[in-house]
Amino acid sequence: MQLLKAKKALITGGTAGIGQEIALNFARHGADVAIFGTNPERAAAVLEQLEEIRLFPEQKFITFIVNVAEKAAVEEAISSCLSNWGQVDILVNNAGITRDGLLMKMSEDRTGIR
Repeated sequence: MQLLKAKKALITGGTAGIGQEIALNFARHGADVAIFGTNPERAAAVLEQLEEIRLFPEQKFITFIVNVAEKAAVEEAISSCLSNWGQVDILVNNAGITRDGLLMKMSEDRTGIR
């Protein structure tokens, strides 16, 4: 399928779990895919998977090792992404940390709620 051919998709948390599957699915539909992640080995593995499912020679895949909690690092990665692509059509803001537990028993520090 070519539903997303030539669209530029940026997925935070794209090196594992749901984010990885989203990145792979977008690539299967023709999108250029950029992923943000914190683990270089996982990023390299996802990049290999993206290359294996490439639909078009012009389809592009980029990985960025970036912690989305660090504003300057995010700004630098986005600037680099835009330098390569010129635009981002789709943003999937998937990065996060799982903090299992009942919400009512968790402190504000643990939940991130302010």
